[in-house]
Amino acid sequence: ASSQSTEAVVSTQSTGDVRVFHPGAPSYKNTPIKTLYKQQEAYKKRAYGKRVLEVERGSFSPFVVSTSGGLAPESDRIVRTLAAKLATKSTITYQEAVSMVRVKLRFALLRTCLVALRGTRDRTSAKRLDAVDINLVNYM
Repeated sequence: ASSQSTEAVVSTQSTGDVRVFHPGAPSYKNTPIKTLYKQQEAYKKRAYGKRVLEVERGSFSPFVVSTSGGLAPESDRIVRTLAAKLATKSTITYQEAVSMVRVKLRFALLRTCLVALRGTRDRTSAKRLDAVDINLVNYM
């Protein structure tokens, strides 16, 4: 008799949430930047991590960015992972992919902040979220 082994395919949903903070705020005056990043990541994990793990059975990664342009350690890992996957699927180098992902993320966050502050320019032709193109490869 032949024995067959079956491998269970585990598919997990990865969820993230963005947090932008200003390290120059008076309340952060005497706190080192590395500590601030860890505090901000811990806050997001406390707020969402348990629910994502238990209810959605997925993983949660906070994406923490400072207004000075820095990334928290977990955010940097996300960028590097995206860049590595992008570099393997295209003709660009890993370093070019990292730069491109960082630039795209910064402009996307800036655009989001501007829309939140002043609103959209044209409310009648607002795009639905599922119609927005987020494919980074198209922008090379």
